[in-house]
Amino acid sequence: MSITETHDDSSLTKGLNERQLAAVTAEPGNQLVIAGAGSGKTRVLVHRLAYLIKHYNYSPYELMAVTFTNKAARVMAGRVAELLGIETRHLWIGTFHGLANRMLRRDHDLARLPQDFQILPSDDQRRVIRELMKANHMDSKQNSPVELANWINRVKDEGKRPQHLQLGRSPDMRRRIDFYRIYDEFCQRNGLVDFGEILLRCHEMLLAHDDLLRDYRDRFSALLVDEFQDTNVIQYHWIRLLAGTNSHVMAVGDDDQSIYGWRGAVVQNIRNFSEDFPDTNIVRLEQNYRSTANILNAANKVIENNDDRLGKTLWTDAADGELIHVFPCEFGEDEANYVVDRLQDWVRDDSSRTYENVAVLYRSHFQSLSIETALQGEAIPYTIRGGARFYDRAEIRDALGYMQLANNREADVAFDRVMNIRPRGIGSASQERIREFAVSQDLSLWNASLEGIKQRVFPDRMALRLKEFLDEIDRVTLLCEGKHLSEIADVCVYESGLMDYHMESERNEQLRETRRENLQEFIRSCGVFEAKFLREELGEDEKTVLQSFLDTVSLDAGDVEEDLGPAVSLMTLHAAKGLEFPLVFIVGMMEGRFPHHLNLDDPIRLYEERRLAYVGFTRAMEELHLTYAKRDRGFSDRVDTSRVSRFIREIPTEFLHYTQHRRVLNRRRFRQYVRGL
Repeated sequence: MSITETHDDSSLTKGLNERQLAAVTAEPGNQLVIAGAGSGKTRVLVHRLAYLIKHYNYSPYELMAVTFTNKAARVMAGRVAELLGIETRHLWIGTFHGLANRMLRRDHDLARLPQDFQILPSDDQRRVIRELMKANHMDSKQNSPVELANWINRVKDEGKRPQHLQLGRSPDMRRRIDFYRIYDEFCQRNGLVDFGEILLRCHEMLLAHDDLLRDYRDRFSALLVDEFQDTNVIQYHWIRLLAGTNSHVMAVGDDDQSIYGWRGAVVQNIRNFSEDFPDTNIVRLEQNYRSTANILNAANKVIENNDDRLGKTLWTDAADGELIHVFPCEFGEDEANYVVDRLQDWVRDDSSRTYENVAVLYRSHFQSLSIETALQGEAIPYTIRGGARFYDRAEIRDALGYMQLANNREADVAFDRVMNIRPRGIGSASQERIREFAVSQDLSLWNASLEGIKQRVFPDRMALRLKEFLDEIDRVTLLCEGKHLSEIADVCVYESGLMDYHMESERNEQLRETRRENLQEFIRSCGVFEAKFLREELGEDEKTVLQSFLDTVSLDAGDVEEDLGPAVSLMTLHAAKGLEFPLVFIVGMMEGRFPHHLNLDDPIRLYEERRLAYVGFTRAMEELHLTYAKRDRGFSDRVDTSRVSRFIREIPTEFLHYTQHRRVLNRRRFRQYVRGL
């Protein structure tokens, strides 16, 4: 077919650069678009879809466009409707799960599902697993419901049923496979479908019914897939199955932005595309419309150290812009102060700038605490994207529960929380009896427990378990007496058994490490709070340090729902993918922190860490600031504080400007002045 542009095509090609135009107007066929950060890939996808309809006379109903989020699907559908002036409600534009679910609903009988099958959200899936574990007398210490749910989902993402798994010699693996079978049978009997099941069941349905598969292959002449580097095993197989040998696939993605290997994404899918789909036309989108030249040049130099890439080099017509600012400091608090100072100056220098133009990125969730504290100190509004505020995280609320009970036995909410942190042989029925007795006697849960044991209100077994719990709290409280706040936190994290519980119950290595880091940062933050308490005489109302700390945490949590208007965005580097900000800070850039110490000895994981740095750098539009602490208190066993992150060292010095924070500089001069007296 000719691609000679007609008058009607002009609206579909207007404003496209040479590479974008090549991708949009290419002859129908398999196509791989390697789209660098900020290169306009969504625009290319939308215009390609519209071009196939308007220029090549495809019916809107013979095209399928697949994305990873419902928001992206809505954006794509809206732009197609705007370009073509058509109704897109019935078009096959959606997420992998949404489109597969649509197929299952249409042919539920062929999928061996009831017409009204229920999709299980993650929380409900875990609840089902928890009940099945109880019914089958499974020890939750060996496999927690959360860990089992994650494992089952991961196995389904690999396209495997229980019979496809090797039993091996591990008793734990045998138990998991047996439970997977029990869970599968339960869901089948009750018409339940979890998220991992949706795509797997759809794939199995298509494989089992040739006529149905043929109908879909005849219907969909072209499939367009966004963020192809993030596809997992079953998603890739599903696309290949639907495409067959006659349909064409346009895959858009960037192997340099593949950062989700830990949740099943297979970067080789995009790298193998041209082998699995014959006669592939490859187009590279390398012109970036987001960042300055210095930022792009630095990002290019870093990612070049990965030698397994498809290869591309981002460039821009934009000015060089500012050099990348690197700030070495003594401690994490200095990093936070630097961030606050610079973002305040940046907003103050231009009235058109607001806090919503600023992002602070970090490798691990716990790193948000020092930033949050510094922002709160200056009354700067902020929002946590893709995660809870530090003190709202489950393991931190657990530690606070112990501290609250040690401080006040009448704290019923803390009593409830601590009792339910781990299995104690005090089930929901027993807890309900305690609550009923407390109400009838007008007592707190603590005093109701004591009185109930004394009066023999509770069954002997329940009374014994309850007495053990009360003794545990008494022991923790005794250990806290006369201690500094950080020491109290240490007791509540370690002596209570809380740290051991989270380390034993969380089987996912990355999540386990996150919980450990969060709890250790919590202890350290208590020391920082106490120093501030004593320095600023926050105790003049005669509150103890512990009570003041608990009050502060509670009041901060109460502000979460407040509409703050424009706010600084705090998030992990993973959560930042797909976003852009004029001003970006990346904090904690030391070896062991970023790249993360768990990934230093694994070349594959280290490559993904570098891709994560590349993603972080290319979020910045105008200014990029990188900070690191020379002394990282509390983590010296895992973070090499003597070495700045390799991701800074890999940037040529001509793109860097090392800066001094004025407050740190003033403190140093003051110390020098004092020494000279």
